[in-house]
Amino acid sequence: MSFKLKTILGIALIEIVLLTVLIASVLNFIYSSNKKQINSYASTTIRLFLNATKSAVLASDLASLDSFGKDIVRNPEIVYVKIISHDITLSEYGSSQYLGIDRPIDLNLSEVNDGIYDITSTINEGGIKYGEIKMGLSIAQFDGVFHDTQKWSVMIATLEVALVMIFSFFLGTYLTSQLRQLKIASQIISEKGPGYQVKVSGSDEIANFARSFNDMSLNLKESYDQLKQNLVIQEEVNKNLGISQKKSEEANQARKETMKKLALEIEIRTRAEDALQQSYAEIELRVENRTEELNKARLDYQNTASDLTQLMDTANAMILSIDRSGNINNWNQTATNLLGYAKKDVMGKNLLNMFIRDEDKAQVRIILDKALEGEI
Repeated sequence: MSFKLKTILGIALIEIVLLTVLIASVLNFIYSSNKKQINSYASTTIRLFLNATKSAVLASDLASLDSFGKDIVRNPEIVYVKIISHDITLSEYGSSQYLGIDRPIDLNLSEVNDGIYDITSTINEGGIKYGEIKMGLSIAQFDGVFHDTQKWSVMIATLEVALVMIFSFFLGTYLTSQLRQLKIASQIISEKGPGYQVKVSGSDEIANFARSFNDMSLNLKESYDQLKQNLVIQEEVNKNLGISQKKSEEANQARKETMKKLALEIEIRTRAEDALQQSYAEIELRVENRTEELNKARLDYQNTASDLTQLMDTANAMILSIDRSGNINNWNQTATNLLGYAKKDVMGKNLLNMFIRDEDKAQVRIILDKALEGEI
């Protein structure tokens, strides 16, 4: 596997892992937030409807109960509503397929398997149960938003991984271009002898190493040429002077010495080539470390909270949250569109004081306290 391919696969693998963690966290947060919002909406809706119809149930005012039932099912999220007293259905309105049957009550959203969240609340007065209200809420919109978010998250992640791989390809090509030139130069020197020069550009570690390689190649060529010249001169002297046997032996001895020097130079060149290969491996390690540093810096930039903030602001569902004092500490753009209050106008304000009637504040406060404590 080439260094460039390792770079591409390494960066892509890191990107896939981090995007998987990010998308899973975001989707889990959106699902949990919407789940809490639906539970809060369902609890508030049935409680308000119970308070509105309680007097009519106690008085057996069927006309008022019918009026209340007709009004509430006009809300597209309310599928049906039933008002029951002493096992007798006083009034029921909604889709005909859900009327006249006893649907099981869903204790939480995880039990919903047909898109209808069935809830109930009892009508009590003086510790005596006078009846109950059953209501079905459609969560199709919630499911649609969550599935769309999943789809778009996967598409965005796939696109980003593709772009990262393209970027990694060009980065790997750039980082290994001069290393390839050094490798080619080493092969040429091994086949044809020293003296070959590599084209150098830049001032980084690889460029400095390439300059050192060129200097070494020139020095080896000078030594090699000097040895060849000495041999030629020695041969010419022996030929022209016709030296005696003794001088011939001396010449042979000198030739042997020269050959030893040549062997020594060849050994030096071999060691230099080995050092060159070792330096090439060190440079490759430096390039890998540098690439990891670049990847870490880029991934740190991508792991900022802007992605999460953008997903919350672009969500189709209204998302808000409160602290234990009932003050609003989160408010997305959909909440602004639905309720008409900008985020800066509601942050830090009390939810009960802004949106709940005075006569309902005590009961809503109890519900919110139970929700914050995890009791509902």
